[in-house]
Amino acid sequence: MTSYINHESIVSALGKEQDSQEIQSLLNSLRIAFADIPVVDKDFMTRQLDLNEQGVTIVFEDIGRFREIENHDLGDGPYVLKNIAFMGYKNKFKKYAKFPINGLSFDATLDEVVAIVGEPTKRPPRENMPIGWVYESYKFAMFWPDAKNRMESIAYWWNT
Repeated sequence: MTSYINHESIVSALGKEQDSQEIQSLLNSLRIAFADIPVVDKDFMTRQLDLNEQGVTIVFEDIGRFREIENHDLGDGPYVLKNIAFMGYKNKFKKYAKFPINGLSFDATLDEVVAIVGEPTKRPPRENMPIGWVYESYKFAMFWPDAKNRMESIAYWWNT
């Protein structure tokens, strides 16, 4: 069973290198090691693991994608946490045990979310698209594909 991962620990881990304390704590909570995360895109050296039974997807990318490093080839590492998503009502995934933001659940309506995290900074032109909040170092989005009280997922990204 996955340990609870909260909003603050996610935000502090985004953009951090694979050997950092923040990443090690996150991976320990998921009961995985970095070596368990396979390369899924050899062109960009993206590592991704879908933990369907835990309701989590985690993605790392080679740091060379984000900064110029002399004599660095993609795949040399280190890798940084690019994004992580927690599933609510999504096919093929079990629901993540507890919503990362205190006071909310995957059954929350948009109005309930806004009351806790504030107005979104990105509202899509169509209703069945993710709604986002963008900050200086990270962003996150929530997705209600059908019913406005059955959230499919919340995803966090490092804002590079």
